[in-house]
Amino acid sequence: MQTRLREHLRLRIAVNESALLDIFHATLARCSPARLTCSRLSGEELKSLGGLEVDLVAVGKCAAGLIDGASSMLKTGRIFIAVPSGYVASISNDPGAEIVEGSHPELSESSFRAGERLIAFVESANRPIVFLISGGSSACVEIPLRPWFEEADLIAANHALLRSGLPISAINLVRRHLSAIKGGRLGALAPPGSVTMIYSDVSPGRASDVGSGPTLPDASTNEQAARVLRSLDDSLCMAIADRLSSSAEPPRSSNASRVVLIADNTTLLAAAAKEAGHLGLETQIMEDELEGDVSVAVQRLVARLEATSPRRLLIAGGEPTVVVRGAGTGGRCSELALRFALACEESGLKASALFAGSDGLDGNTDAAGIVLSCEGRDPLDRASIEKALANSDSFPLARHLGSEVLSGPTGNNLRDIYLMARN
Repeated sequence: MQTRLREHLRLRIAVNESALLDIFHATLARCSPARLTCSRLSGEELKSLGGLEVDLVAVGKCAAGLIDGASSMLKTGRIFIAVPSGYVASISNDPGAEIVEGSHPELSESSFRAGERLIAFVESANRPIVFLISGGSSACVEIPLRPWFEEADLIAANHALLRSGLPISAINLVRRHLSAIKGGRLGALAPPGSVTMIYSDVSPGRASDVGSGPTLPDASTNEQAARVLRSLDDSLCMAIADRLSSSAEPPRSSNASRVVLIADNTTLLAAAAKEAGHLGLETQIMEDELEGDVSVAVQRLVARLEATSPRRLLIAGGEPTVVVRGAGTGGRCSELALRFALACEESGLKASALFAGSDGLDGNTDAAGIVLSCEGRDPLDRASIEKALANSDSFPLARHLGSEVLSGPTGNNLRDIYLMARN
């Protein structure tokens, strides 16, 4: 990889698609959950855990990697892992670990069965638990907050929320109030002295949004959650909102409320800058993560890139919101790529860019995202692009304009990363 990148620089050509792919894959390796968990546990902040025997609970897309890191540093008793189906579930250090699979992003029967086993594990613990929480936890493990809600209620609400285009903070606010696990309810069942470690796929400072905060105290109210549901103009969600008015508020404390951040999107972007910088590339990081509507996010990216020196790598991250409008194929990154190509043509900007999810999967595709060059091509077929966007079918056209970024599930989940350079 380094030889190829040095050749790009020696020839003084524009940063091309191959170079962007190399930086992307090297960045993921630098940010592996196991590596970063080991680093965090070796610091002074968690030194007190070194002499204790603890149980480990890891939930989410990165559960296996987080367990590998933690179990290599701590004296461990029992281990529980819950991971979405299709993501890495095996670990290297303890063949006796209890491993369950749930679904993602939709809820399914497997999610509820995984939730039941998680609750049973935590309730039976007689030593402190180190909870390792990563993205994908919200759908992976779930139990309805009875008697007010049933499994069908949670399935319907989750489905409507996922298609709404609402920010993840609003989605997880609702989830916390319908669940017997989220909003601190799992942490309330843990033994005293338990700790939460978070490998974050949300905005900085919003730890309670990772997995909908199963072990973190929650100060939000039922009425706030009800307002989100009513905004969807969905009859089933309206009925659920009405029931929220008479349901119990979440607990205000947790036995695992000591929270330590392992990594977040800023960690990912800094790693990308190091990978590029060590090889001689100048870099610039966009400090504000991209959130909100995807069309607005693209305009921000293009404006920033136009103000960036040619051949300087612009690095950005986040997770813009996409409203699902049809039954097509694609996700945030493929829609960003398609809109980026269109915006570059409109402005006359020549650039190479990569848009990819650090978890290795973009929406309902098998790709992490798209890498493309916005120069030397025939004029774009705007009518086809608009039709694709209207049907949430961005991936086929984006792949035609560039190439898909293939990695498979990476075991990483620190939001999306966007690498761009003017040519």
